[in-house]
Amino acid sequence: MGKRQRPVLSSSLRRRKEERFSRKSADITVPLNPVNRRRVIRELQAARIELEKKDQELMRAPSKLNASQEMFRDLYDFAPVGYLSLNRGGAICRINSSGAGLLGMERILLINRRFASFVADEDRPIFDALLAGIFESKEKAACEVTLLNVEGSQIIVMIEAMLSKDEKECHVVLEDITERKKMDVALRKSERKYRTIFENTGTPMVIADENTIIHEINSEFEHLFGYSRNELVGCSWEKLVLKEDLERLMGYHEQRSIDPEAGPRNY
Repeated sequence: MGKRQRPVLSSSLRRRKEERFSRKSADITVPLNPVNRRRVIRELQAARIELEKKDQELMRAPSKLNASQEMFRDLYDFAPVGYLSLNRGGAICRINSSGAGLLGMERILLINRRFASFVADEDRPIFDALLAGIFESKEKAACEVTLLNVEGSQIIVMIEAMLSKDEKECHVVLEDITERKKMDVALRKSERKYRTIFENTGTPMVIADENTIIHEINSEFEHLFGYSRNELVGCSWEKLVLKEDLERLMGYHEQRSIDPEAGPRNY
C-alpha cells in the first residue's frame, strides 16, 4: 500500500487559508500580567490628559483670537492720531475714527474719496509729490500740509507715510499740529518783540548764564566796550572785569546762584 500523497493546494486556496488564519490570530487576546496592565493604564491616562489639554487649548483659541482682534480695533480706531490707507490713486481705502474726525466726515462716507480733495490748494503739490514718491522710492516720507474739512475750518497736520508690504497701498499717519504751529508763531513774535526791546533800549545789556558764559549782547554794549558780538558770545564775562574787582564780583555771583535775592543789584 503506497504512501498517501498530500493534496496540492492552489495558490488562491492557500491565500484564502492564510487570510482566515490571520483574522483568527488577530482576535486572540494575550493576557497582561499585573505589571504590564498598570503600565498600559498609566500610558492611557497620560494620553487622555494630554488630549484634554489640547482640547482645552483649542477651546480657548477663539477667545484669545477675539481678544487680540478687539485690542487691535481699539488701538486702531481710538488712537490719538489719524490712521488711513490710500491706494495709488490717492483714494482712501481705510481710515480710523480719529482720521475721520480730522476730516469732519463719517468714516463710511470717506471710503474711495480722494484724500487730496481735503488738502489746501497751495499744499496739494506737496502732498502729490509725497504720495508719488512713496510708491516710486518705497521709502518713508513726511510733510506738513493744511487740511480743509467739510465744515470749512483749517487744520495743519503732519503727514508720515510709508508703503504697505504688498506695495499696493500707502499707510498714512495724520497728526494735528495746529496748536503747536500757533505756539511757534506766538513764540517767534515774542522773540522779535524781545529782540526789538533788547536792541533799542538805549542801555548796554548782556545775557549770561549761571556759569558766567555770555549768550547775547546788544549793540549799545558793543559800542561801549568795543567788542563785537562774535568776540564775546561764548566767552565768560570775567574777561571784561578788572583783576582787582573780579574776586568781589564773583562773590556776588556765587551769592545770587544760591539765593537770587542775595547780593547787591547795583555795584
